[in-house]
Amino acid sequence: MNYLHLTSPCGLDCFNCPMYLAKNDEALRSKIAQNLGIPKDAAWCKGCREHGGTIPYNEIMKRDIINHTTITKEIRVRIPIGITYEADVNKGKEGITNVAYELDWVMRNPPMKVVVKSFGESSVNLEARVWISDPRRRIDTISHVTHRVKKVFEEQGIQIPYPKRDIIRRETREKANIQ
Repeated sequence: MNYLHLTSPCGLDCFNCPMYLAKNDEALRSKIAQNLGIPKDAAWCKGCREHGGTIPYNEIMKRDIINHTTITKEIRVRIPIGITYEADVNKGKEGITNVAYELDWVMRNPPMKVVVKSFGESSVNLEARVWISDPRRRIDTISHVTHRVKKVFEEQGIQIPYPKRDIIRRETREKANIQ
C-alpha cells in the first residue's frame, strides 16, 4: 500500500489542505488547483510543515477534499513549554493561559488548551494550543507567550529546566600495565 506523508495543517485534521495531501501526485495537484482556480504551488497551508503524520494514500480518494484555508483565517498555534518535575503543573498551566489571553488576537472561542505532552529528560513538557485570528501573528504569538511565560514563572517560583549532568571522578591507585 502506498502512503502519503503529510503534516497536520494548523492543528486541524489532515484533510483540510488539499494541495499538501496531493504533494506527491503532480496530476492530482494540477486538477485540484484547476478546480480551485489557483496556481498549483500557491495553495499550501501555512501550518502544514510543523507536525508530521501518515495516512494511506488511497484514503484521499475516499473523502471529499475541502480547502478550509479559504473559509476562515483562524489557525491554531502550538507553543512548547517545559517545567521542572518539582513544579506544580496546574499552576504552570494557569500561568501560560493567563499570558496567552493577554494578546487581543488570541481567540476565546474556541478556548485555548494547555496539555501535558510528555515527560522529558529534565522536564514535564507542556504544550499551549492557542487559536489566533490572524495567521500573520503566529510568530508574534509564540515569541510573546514564550517571553512572558518566563517572567511569570520566575515570579511564581516555577523553574524552567535545563539539562543537568553529574560527573563522578574516581581515582584508581593501580598503574596501567602497558607492554
